[in-house]
Amino acid sequence: MLLEYTVSASPDMMVTIYRQQRVARELGLVLSSLLDFRVRSLGNYEKHWCLDVSDGQIRLPSKFLQEGYAWDGPQPSDDDFADASPFTPITLVEIDQYFARRGISLDSKLELPADLPQQLDRFFGLTMADREKFLRASYWFQHAGKVFPLSKSASFIALVSAVEVLMPELSAGEACPQCKQMIGTGPTRRFVEFVEATIPNSGLSNQERRRFYRVRSALAHGGKLLAVDHNNWGFTPKQIGEDYDARTMWKLVQIVLHNWLAQR
Repeated sequence: MLLEYTVSASPDMMVTIYRQQRVARELGLVLSSLLDFRVRSLGNYEKHWCLDVSDGQIRLPSKFLQEGYAWDGPQPSDDDFADASPFTPITLVEIDQYFARRGISLDSKLELPADLPQQLDRFFGLTMADREKFLRASYWFQHAGKVFPLSKSASFIALVSAVEVLMPELSAGEACPQCKQMIGTGPTRRFVEFVEATIPNSGLSNQERRRFYRVRSALAHGGKLLAVDHNNWGFTPKQIGEDYDARTMWKLVQIVLHNWLAQR
């Protein structure tokens, strides 16, 4: 994906570059939350061991290459966007259908949610506090995708963290005279109630939402790892159940992010 955007130029070239990087980072985070495919920039310039398949066959030895993406199409000028008229507009899909899909098929094409323009308008219209909050939630959602190949457990923690960022701050209450803990709604119940308020009629039972948060707490505090992080992937009942929880959490968090912004 080639994303064009504008920034205010500065007489200091380094200031302009910093503005470009900051805006690109923010737009990447927002799009990662609003689209059903993984979005990230290639700004870290990481290196990986790679297989050379440039001629259709695997050539040995492997090569240690730097990741990156180069665009050989139309280039934007300094003052205007590139001419997009030669390109066919991307198909827009109604939001209820867009988030209901699971996976991809052989004939899948890149499609976007129909309310993407309105959602972007809402983001740019947020207060600074709400904008920072949505960007933090988007960071954890994007991070869940980045870390997924390395640790399914860490990915699950990041998904729940994305929701927690958006939850209303806990108001100060009365402390228990014996244990000194604050009296009030606990974190699990707050999570359950926030998800239900943000996604009415989600189809998830109260028990499922509670289980998701309990799993996150056990993972975050070192009480467990998901089975797939212990062993190779398999068709055991435990791994199948955890896979269902992970896939459900992906959809759940994505719709929470969408609805939270849509309700602003």
